[in-house]
Amino acid sequence: MNKPKAQVVIIDDNVLNSEILATLLENSGLEAIYIASPREIMPTLATLGNLRVIFLDLEMPNYNGYDILQVLRGEPALNDVPIIAYTVHTNQVESVRQAGFDGFLGKPLIPAQFPSQIERILTGKAVWEFGG
Repeated sequence: MNKPKAQVVIIDDNVLNSEILATLLENSGLEAIYIASPREIMPTLATLGNLRVIFLDLEMPNYNGYDILQVLRGEPALNDVPIIAYTVHTNQVESVRQAGFDGFLGKPLIPAQFPSQIERILTGKAVWEFGG
């Protein structure tokens, strides 16, 4: 029997950014699950069986990633799932660190660097890097 693909959730209201990240994840052999609305987060997460990473945008209409992080941190089932800030706001890296995110990837991503970044994240290493 085939082992299920590792699942990675992308929480971002920008469809283009999410599609780019999803393509990079799928090219790395991972299953990308896109969530555009924060209201869909908990119902979607409840359906996943092999969640390995959550990429969370910091700025969405009526929500911010810091508030969503606190909700996610309150879920015991997510204790071992790294939550990575994924944003254009590279000046917020220290705020992201202090808020309790497990890493930071700045937009736009650099496709040539992404396989190494996701491998490090999946093996529990910290990734705090700016995009291109």
